[in-house]
Amino acid sequence: MQTYPFDVVEVGRTVRQPPLAELVGQAARRVRRRRALLSAAAVAMTVLVAVTAVPVLRSVNLTAVPADDGTRAGVRTATAVLDRDTVVTVRYGECAAQFSVTTDGGRTWSPYRGPVPWQDCGAPVTTSYRLLGPRVFAAEVRGARYLTRDAGQSWHREEERVRTGDSVPPQAREQQDVPGQLVDPDTGTLYQPDTLAAPADAAGAGLLRRASDGTLWALFPGTATGGDGEQAVPQVARSEDSGRNWRWPAPFPATVAHALLVAAGPEQAYVVGDCPDGAAVYRTDDGGEAWFATYVAWESAEVATVNSGGDLLVGGWEENGRFAAWVSRDGGRSFAKGEAITVPDGSTAGTADGRLWVAGGNGWAATSTDGRWRVTEPRRD
Repeated sequence: MQTYPFDVVEVGRTVRQPPLAELVGQAARRVRRRRALLSAAAVAMTVLVAVTAVPVLRSVNLTAVPADDGTRAGVRTATAVLDRDTVVTVRYGECAAQFSVTTDGGRTWSPYRGPVPWQDCGAPVTTSYRLLGPRVFAAEVRGARYLTRDAGQSWHREEERVRTGDSVPPQAREQQDVPGQLVDPDTGTLYQPDTLAAPADAAGAGLLRRASDGTLWALFPGTATGGDGEQAVPQVARSEDSGRNWRWPAPFPATVAHALLVAAGPEQAYVVGDCPDGAAVYRTDDGGEAWFATYVAWESAEVATVNSGGDLLVGGWEENGRFAAWVSRDGGRSFAKGEAITVPDGSTAGTADGRLWVAGGNGWAATSTDGRWRVTEPRRD
C-alpha cells in the first residue's frame, strides 16, 4: 500500500493554522477514525511493534504523516522505533530516500544511506518507504522499488513479495500498514493467510496480531452501527496453527470505535477502544469465549501492547498535545497513569519489542516499558 505526503510548505503558506494543541488533537482523532474504518491500528503506530518475550516486529509506512525538517522545500524527515535497540530516521524527497540508524540510544548514528544518490528535487514528494525489520527497509523512488537487508549499506531492485496460502513462518510478525498481513523481518517477505475469510458482516480486512507463543489473533471491525460509521461490533478470531485454521468464538459483547487488538497469549487478548459508555479495555482469558470490560480514564487510545512481563501498556494523546502512558499490572483490571511527555510537532506513535514509542523529526524518539519515558538523542546534523 503506497501513500504519499502532502506539501507541508504550500499548505503552511495558504492556510492559517490553529494552535498546536488543537492541531495535534484533530490529527489524532482523524488517524483514529481512519484506523477504525480500515481495520488497522496506528499510526503510527504506525511503525510499529507489539511485543512480548519474543520481539514482535512491524512494518511501517510513515510517509502518510510526514514532518518537514524546516530547511528545504520538498525534504521530509520521520523517525520510528523498530525494536528494543533500533531507532531509524528517514529523510526523503522526490528523487531519493535515505536512512540513518542508531542502536545505542542516539549516542552514535550511521550515515544517511539510500539506494540512489541524494538530490534536492523540490515538491511534490511521491517517494514512499517501508520499515520491514530492524535491518530491512524498502523505498520506492520514481516508480522503482529498492530493498536493503543490512540497514542501508547495500541495496538492490526487488518487487514486493506477498505469499498467500503458505504457512506463516515462526519469525514472521504482524504488519502495521496493511491489514491481514504479516512480515518476515529478516527478508521483508509478506504473508497473507488466505484461510482468514472475513465474516459476512465485516467492514474490512482483519487486523492480525501474533502472541509470543505463535498464536495468531485477528480482529474484524464488523458492520458500523452509528451514523458516522465508527461504532461497530468487532469480531475476533484466533489460529493456533500459523493461520491454516481459524476459530471464531462467541460474539463480542459491545460496540467499539477505534478498536486496538493486543495478543497476550494463546488464550489471552485485549480489545482497547471507545465504547458508548466511555473508553474501555475488554479482556479475555479463554480464547474469546468471554470478555470482561474495564472502563478507563483516558479519552482515546492510540497504541497498546504487552511488555515482556505481561503488563498491558496503553499510549494516547492528551488535549495539550502531550503523549501519555498507562500501565496495567493485573491483566487489564486496573490502570495507573505513567508519565506524559512533550513531543515534537508531526510525531507518530507505535509499539516495538514490548514498549510504547513516540517519535518525530530527525531522530528524536521516546520509549516506555513501564510508564516512564526514555529518550533517544536525535541526530545533530
